[in-house]
Amino acid sequence: MSYIETERLIVRTWMPDDAAALAAIYGDPETMKYILSGTKTLEQTRTAIAQMIEAQERDGCSMWPVVLKANAELIGTCGLMKTEHAHVLELGFAFTPAARGKGYAYESARGVLAFGFSQLHATSVIALTSPFNAPSIVLINKLRMRFDRVVRMKRGERGADVLRYVSYGEEEAA
Repeated sequence: MSYIETERLIVRTWMPDDAAALAAIYGDPETMKYILSGTKTLEQTRTAIAQMIEAQERDGCSMWPVVLKANAELIGTCGLMKTEHAHVLELGFAFTPAARGKGYAYESARGVLAFGFSQLHATSVIALTSPFNAPSIVLINKLRMRFDRVVRMKRGERGADVLRYVSYGEEEAA
């Protein structure tokens, strides 16, 4: 992937300068409240970027930085992650508090979903979210993903029941 362009955003690959901006997102307790890995330090964020670059090279997908076209400011992440099932990808996103409520997550997620189906040939894309994360549930429903089931997630010592939604690509036209 070189980049995904939407009306106001560019979803692109990682650059070394992205660590500080991403650390501000990953270090924010409110942003990371529903993410099982929890908050991250700058050093942990650098490690995460290296892992995302590896995933991109290995799998053709990862979480990607989302930047504003107007000023190239990194305002969040949106991307696809490989799952244990061939041709099934997982959609993820996280945005700075200042970027929320402006439609950026929806705009970037639509572009990322279209890329997953057209370029990565996914048969389905899932999204997992806490049942208490109302903004993510609203976004996932706006993307016309369908509720599938409740699943148990575990990351390290932390575990939680999450809602699993799925898209088979026909929602793209919406």
